[in-house]
Order: sequence, then structure tokens, then C-alpha cells
Amino acid sequence: MIVAFLAGVVVALLIQRVGITRFDRVVGFGLLEDFEAPKTVLVAVGVSSLLFLLEFQLGWAVLNVKPLIVAGVVGGGILFGAGMAVLGYCPGTMPMALGEGSLDAGAGMAGGLLAGLAFTEAYPRLAPLLGPDLGDVNLYARSLGATWGWVSLFAVACLAAAFLLDRRRPSES
Repeated sequence: MIVAFLAGVVVALLIQRVGITRFDRVVGFGLLEDFEAPKTVLVAVGVSSLLFLLEFQLGWAVLNVKPLIVAGVVGGGILFGAGMAVLGYCPGTMPMALGEGSLDAGAGMAGGLLAGLAFTEAYPRLAPLLGPDLGDVNLYARSLGATWGWVSLFAVACLAAAFLLDRRRPSES
């Protein structure tokens, strides 16, 4: 728990420094004018994927992969994107923005919690409409070497994408 807390503090400071808690920064990416948000996320995901695998191999973390239900993922992605477009925050940055004094983030958090409650209540009726359960699709293979290979390849792809976005300047759009 201490490692997770410290990692959370580092990520929160990085997000605060980059300014991803600001509406204009998130909307700037949606308009393909500002790439700080995706660069930050790609670096964080690339590094944390390797660190999580290390923690998992040491027995400090548990892997609990949810089943892939394509229609649910697509529908959830559309709702997630619509919420980000309206609010200019993702669920991870909303509490930080609220802490900075953005009251609209508080309204977004309340709406997200109510929507989550509504979905939880409606899920038994919605489940048949969401399509087949494709199981726990993930990068963790049966062998340790293959798992490190897949996760390392994923991490390198994330970091390479962040590097390529870093080279992109707004005037090139």
C-alpha cells in the first residue's frame, strides 16, 4: 500500500505539473492542438505497466482481469468520451481539479457516481444486450518470458508514441 500511495503521489504531481486537470488542456487534445495530456498518459502507462509486472512477479500485486464484452467496452467508451468532452476531465483528474477549486469537477463527480449507481442497478437487464463474453483478454501469457516480452513491447510502444508526440508541434497540425 505504501508503494501504491507513493506512486499515486508521483503521478498526481506529474499531472498537476503538466496541467491535465485544466479544461483547456483536455479540450486542446480533443481538438488535436495540445498533446501534453496523451504524452503524459503514454509515459505513465508505459512505465507503470513494467512496474506492475514486476510487482506481480514478486507477489506484491494481484491480477484480476475483467472479461472483454465488446459492446460494453464500446458503449462505455462512448459515454466516457462524451463525459470528457462535456466536462474536460477524466475520472482520474476530476478529484484533483476539485481540489484546485473547480466546482464543475464536483458536479461531474456526483454525476459519475449517480451514473455508476444507475448502471449497477440496470446491469442485470442490460447484460443480455451487451454481447458475448470473450474472457480475460490480456498481455499476460502462460510463460514468464512471454509475459515480459509482451509487456515490454507494449511499454516500448507507449514510450515511442509519447516521444513521437513530443516531436509534434502545434504548427504542424
